[in-house]
Amino acid sequence: RRARRDEVAHARAMTRLARARGARPPRVRFRASPPRSLEAFALENAVEGCVRELFGAAGLIHQSETASPELRPTFARIARDETRHAALSLRVFHWCASRLDAAARARVTAAMETSIASLLSGWEEPVSAPELGWPSAFTSQRLARQLHATIWRELGSIGSQQA
Repeated sequence: RRARRDEVAHARAMTRLARARGARPPRVRFRASPPRSLEAFALENAVEGCVRELFGAAGLIHQSETASPELRPTFARIARDETRHAALSLRVFHWCASRLDAAARARVTAAMETSIASLLSGWEEPVSAPELGWPSAFTSQRLARQLHATIWRELGSIGSQQA
């Protein structure tokens, strides 16, 4: 619930920043997710939480250090929240893995590894907006490699473990 509240606050903060710079962000609509199997839940958590949320947090930490000074506090606050969300996803990953059979764990980690591979592959330079502090393609690949070496590789090995 806290993570959900955080995401709403993030959307509002980023909308304010965008509007202050002349943008007109589209209105966000939320839909409740239908019930799904433990494996489907674990797969979404692995890809969206363990990979994308964690990588996003790393990128936001970079932005909180390199963006325009007036943007840094917002990026730092969101980075802290996203890091906490990623940590929750890692705990959920282990909880799910302890309840899935070996074949389901293998499918979940395979989906996660596909997502990681796309982050480790080619990057294009971001649109030039130095005030936003976006990581360069080189920095993004470096962040992805560091996360792979320190966190993702271990998670991938869980898929090959016996129940």
